[in-house]
Amino acid sequence: MDGSKVPSTVGTLACMIWKGTPYYAHIDYNDKRDPADDLTDEDVTAIDEIPVYSINKPKAESLVVLKILDYYYTTHLDSPVFLCINF
Repeated sequence: MDGSKVPSTVGTLACMIWKGTPYYAHIDYNDKRDPADDLTDEDVTAIDEIPVYSINKPKAESLVVLKILDYYYTTHLDSPVFLCINF
């Protein structure tokens, strides 16, 4: 990864989904250039493991609640129930 925020976030999410371990490498950029590719020399000074959280499948009860809310949203837009939960 090149260190930008989007690829870093995507990599971390991928590790959460597929039970991987994301790392952050601290890089020390030098003024020296590698003669083979003329790029600046980089030294890894430390490697930290990034904490992740598990992403679990929703429980059946949660899906039922979402289906009920979706039903009221699509069929009863003017109902008191929808007006109470629409915040």
